[in-house]
Amino acid sequence: SLGLAFSLWVDNEGLASNGVFSFRLPKEHNSYRYVTDLNTPTGVSEQISRVGVGRFISEDESGNTTLPQTIPVTNQNPSDLFLVGNPYMMHIDIAKLVEANPSILGIKKYDGNVTTTYTTKDGLSTLSSGVVAPMEAFFIVVDQPGTLALIKFTQEMMTTSFGVGGRAQTRTRTLSTNYSSGQLRLTASSGGHQHTILLNESQKSTDSYKKGEDSELVFDGGVDPKISIFSIIEDKALDVNQFRASNSIALGLHLDGKQTITLRADGGYTWKSWVLLDQLTQKEYSMVELERGIRLVDVETNTDRFVLKKQ
Repeated sequence: SLGLAFSLWVDNEGLASNGVFSFRLPKEHNSYRYVTDLNTPTGVSEQISRVGVGRFISEDESGNTTLPQTIPVTNQNPSDLFLVGNPYMMHIDIAKLVEANPSILGIKKYDGNVTTTYTTKDGLSTLSSGVVAPMEAFFIVVDQPGTLALIKFTQEMMTTSFGVGGRAQTRTRTLSTNYSSGQLRLTASSGGHQHTILLNESQKSTDSYKKGEDSELVFDGGVDPKISIFSIIEDKALDVNQFRASNSIALGLHLDGKQTITLRADGGYTWKSWVLLDQLTQKEYSMVELERGIRLVDVETNTDRFVLKKQ
């Protein structure tokens, strides 16, 4: 159906873990047979009725697509997180997508390691990309849990901004990707994988968790991330954490076994008085050291080892 997306798990078997796979989707087939992960037939099949084979988006009888277009997406069980697919052969401006849909509190995308927040309702982002590519899947976080969400697509959110090699350009016009005085981006990296979270001190925020203001981290239940970092408030793991007057922020790490990691910070001037405390070694790292990057060995998954403290 139009606007629906899917997640595909691939077993690389004996191939390199960093190999690149290409998939051809048989869009003209109208019959599918299900098999197990060992390629054993299940005897279950499914018939699909196809209309307009060879077309990428829904069109009227004259072959035209009228925008704005509202597309339904569904969940099997009530949730505030929906998986969506960009059905257009155009990039979509994320900020304008959120602006056109008041029920959307945030946009998340899976980067091959973790599902990270690309924007919140007020325009904060852990990263700098502001577009969804054609046929790319993404998640929306809505204000009320349910099994149905309606997404409005408009002409204004369509963009043809490309960079070198046909890649989408980084768009900073509509996202708050500049490092304001109260923002800090903290990145954990290891073995070619990395994850970034955003901390933001704002007089408009609250110190407790607030949906729409903060953004919870989402893990794929079937594939653990190689590395993930998060802040912790009220037992919630966050990748966007806004606060008003906190002097201490607990951090957590989820790692694929014991690793040597690098922590690096990049932020505004109000963070200069903060330090990172390693409660295992009782060593403190200044913000200057964090900006240069600190290397930590034999680190495992933890939720009580590292704390950011204001001095």
